[in-house]
Amino acid sequence: MEPHGPRMVTAELLNVELYGIFKAITDLFGEKGWDVIWRVGEIVFDEIEPALHIPDDEPSTVMRAIGEYLKRVGYLRDVRGRSLGPDALEYEMIDPVPWPAAEKLLAERAVLPHFSTALMMAGLKKRCGIRASMEDVRPEMLAGHVARERWAFHRLPEGSQGPADRRG
Repeated sequence: MEPHGPRMVTAELLNVELYGIFKAITDLFGEKGWDVIWRVGEIVFDEIEPALHIPDDEPSTVMRAIGEYLKRVGYLRDVRGRSLGPDALEYEMIDPVPWPAAEKLLAERAVLPHFSTALMMAGLKKRCGIRASMEDVRPEMLAGHVARERWAFHRLPEGSQGPADRRG
């Protein structure tokens, strides 16, 4: 049990907070602010990796474990991936909690709270030796609160830990 009992933060508060954080990151650092979200993914993956119980280092296994975790903790309703060939993927987040903040930030061309994306990319890098890059950091925002991204995969040299990257 938590020190003061279990409690939940509302999606309303989280969206206001995320908007403020990412607006400030954009205002202070501009495009360099994207480095913050990719680093957050690496830090959070290291923190939650033991709880994920990932049985092997296959990319689909790693992504499935992270997706299940994000569903279990209520960050999104579902996640889908579709292969676009041996080195490409279409990634969809269904009803992610920060949808309102992301829409507002997207309209302002600000750094976005790509939390699930950064977490998946960090897991792929650490567990599979794959650097994933996004075709465009601005996802397609579809009906039904579905955010769609397209990724490319780049195999890292053996023993390398190159950073996750948003650029191809």
